[in-house]
Amino acid sequence: MGKSDRCKVICGRRGRGMTGKLAQDGNRELITVIETICGDGSVLPPLVIYKGAKCYMGWFQLLDEDSEAEDYLFAISPKGWTNRKLGMELLKHFDRVTKPRTTITSPYRLLIIDGHDSHVTLGFVKYCDEADIKPYCLPPHSTHLLQPLDVGLFSPLQKAYGKVVDRATRFSFFTIWKGNFLPLLVQARQAAYTEANILAGWRGAGLIPFNARHVLAKLPHRHVSESSSCPPTTTIATPKNSSDLLRHTRQAKLMLKGDAPVDKEKLLDVIEPLERFGIAADKDRDLERVNFTKWQETAKLVAPKDKRHIGKGYGEVIDGKTLARLYKEREAADLKRAEKKQAKQVKAALSKPPPITPTRPPRVKRVTI
Repeated sequence: MGKSDRCKVICGRRGRGMTGKLAQDGNRELITVIETICGDGSVLPPLVIYKGAKCYMGWFQLLDEDSEAEDYLFAISPKGWTNRKLGMELLKHFDRVTKPRTTITSPYRLLIIDGHDSHVTLGFVKYCDEADIKPYCLPPHSTHLLQPLDVGLFSPLQKAYGKVVDRATRFSFFTIWKGNFLPLLVQARQAAYTEANILAGWRGAGLIPFNARHVLAKLPHRHVSESSSCPPTTTIATPKNSSDLLRHTRQAKLMLKGDAPVDKEKLLDVIEPLERFGIAADKDRDLERVNFTKWQETAKLVAPKDKRHIGKGYGEVIDGKTLARLYKEREAADLKRAEKKQAKQVKAALSKPPPITPTRPPRVKRVTI
């Protein structure tokens, strides 16, 4: 939860007692976030599972009703992992969110899952059959090749979350804990779960559009026939570092300096990645321009933790809207209780008679002649 991303630091030469240090919180507490993406490039609200026996109000003190996290689902488990009950709740959440997208002609939905214990229960399969959901379980030990989240999204999410944690620890110097985890998760998901990344994950897994070459080419000693796959794409990848940018720039210069006529299509193939790199650099620069006052306004991140727990009457899973409303109601009740206490103290002070101060006789000065 408090692990930041790798980054480059400037330090002195070796042998002079100067060592580069990376500021990070170092909190390794586990929080499980179960994600679901769709083939149209959208992402569903996740299920966030905290480790604990009770759900405390202090974990949601930064949860606003207008934020993206209001649609999240929150739950607790003894070890912070999912189980069969939470798997059923997540399936019901998937049904509620995706049901409005169906039509009369196409009422079915395909749910691609792995072979986790919470996905292969009899109740899970029965609910899918009743709700027109077709579950498809991936083969064992193949999620790194066939699951779009593993192929193209979890790595950008890990890097984005590491950058957010790094900025938080650098500019505000607070400890990463469950109470301030949500704003960091929201920022990381907004940076990583873009439509382009989601579609790239489906494309990299060879599912949408269907292309077996993307998967079979990664297997060792496997011959792939040309007739069973689509032709590979010829798009040039966007530069990811200064070396790639320098290589693209030199290639464009050589094409322009030569005496031979310039092929416009090839030149555009070299320039377009540079343009994409510039756009990505602008976005990254906007993220780096985090206003210092924004972090200072979140001073309650280090405020005393609210240890009041939420009652068991809210079920196994609670949505963000209910938590935000409940937290505001309890804050209003606390404020009203404090006002009553202060009014009672003022009334008690006014009802007491004023203290009587004893009067002393005037002092007589003795004068000797």
